Amino acid sequence: MFQTFIGTVAGTVIDVHNACKKGRNMKKRSSSKFSIKPLICLFMLALTIIITASVTVHAAGKKTVRVTTQQELIDAINNSSVGTIVLRTETQDPITIPSNKNAKSKKLIVDANCSVITNKAKFKSISIEGASHFTEAVSGNTIEIPTYYLYKLELAKKKSIKKLVLTGYTGFEECNMFCTIRKGAKIKNIVVKSETDGTVAINKSTRTLSYHDEAFEWGEPADVVMTFDKSGRILNRTEDFDYENDVKFTYKYDKNGNLLESRGYVYYEDSDEPNEAEVNIYTYDKKNRVKTASEQGRYSLIVTYTSFYYDGKGRLIREAGEDNNGGESIREYTYDSKGRLQKILYEDQNESSVTEYEYNDKGYVVSEKYTSTQYDNYALSTYEYDKYGNCVKTINTDFYGGVSTSEVTYDELGNWIKSVWTTPDGEVYVSEPGMAG
Repeated sequence: MFQTFIGTVAGTVIDVHNACKKGRNMKKRSSSKFSIKPLICLFMLALTIIITASVTVHAAGKKTVRVTTQQELIDAINNSSVGTIVLRTETQDPITIPSNKNAKSKKLIVDANCSVITNKAKFKSISIEGASHFTEAVSGNTIEIPTYYLYKLELAKKKSIKKLVLTGYTGFEECNMFCTIRKGAKIKNIVVKSETDGTVAINKSTRTLSYHDEAFEWGEPADVVMTFDKSGRILNRTEDFDYENDVKFTYKYDKNGNLLESRGYVYYEDSDEPNEAEVNIYTYDKKNRVKTASEQGRYSLIVTYTSFYYDGKGRLIREAGEDNNGGESIREYTYDSKGRLQKILYEDQNESSVTEYEYNDKGYVVSEKYTSTQYDNYALSTYEYDKYGNCVKTINTDFYGGVSTSEVTYDELGNWIKSVWTTPDGEVYVSEPGMAG
């Protein structure tokens, strides 16, 4: 949770390729919580399905088009025969969608996990299936977000979202973590959807949202109640579990909408007083970038303290961490001439590691090399893409020389139709739409 939060608030995807691929791999699958760690992601890249946005040729007489660049997007907005636009790209280059009256009749689907996007246009609807940072700089849009696949949503000063629709209850409590509502901005209505529990909207008079989820956290059923302020920020949340101890969280923000602290309390059955079990405190600089953070996870006595440093272009270049158990760590980031993440250096008392990235001419990651003092060899992942930017093949070589591959097939419209994963031992696993698991 913390690493994802820091990457989004800082305006930088910490491990940009792992973050991007994490979002794509987990899409429309389990809603369990995942952390962004290089080794885990290298494995998950091969293990899980890569699913792109579904595309339909015609909708109400209007065609659907797929675009990969800012100019193609603008051209599609101005095309009267287009009804739905799918922005599908792996590029890290910033994309700005300018104000355009023609956008009002278009549906926009954003599937760009690595991209920083600023929207100034009012669309018929917007679905964000993936983005590193999405800034809404216009009022009146309805935005739908599949939970987990947007790393940062920012609502600009004095702007409003007509309706925010989140699909999937589990993880909705993270909304305050990835969503920053600036001064004078407002989310007018919040709706959450679940395939198993239906649709629930916020009670506008009490500013509360209540629902029951059969698999809320760790697979445990729970009754959840959240209270929001008038701008749409979460103030508190309670989790009444059927079989576990109940939990309550409280949140505080600064005048710019940045999360200052979150505190979690566990209510044990044999005690009348709650126990403070999770404390996260953050400070920010004048540019609203996270400056320091302290975190104590639930059911943990370890408190971590982290300081963040940026270069003149606002990019995160260094994290210095320590904890109350004597642990220390340093993580440094370097970028290439195009501003893309090139290298991550990590060091703590147990190991030193280096993660290096290479890109093709479209800005897509084509190789990811991970070296650690804990291993004699390095791990390497390489990625191949089709002409639409879909990742069609991943080759993973582990520290021991084992090679696994993941091959993905799409139809002519970009819909995922098949994945084949081959393990280092030669075992083959196939995934197709509708298969269990």
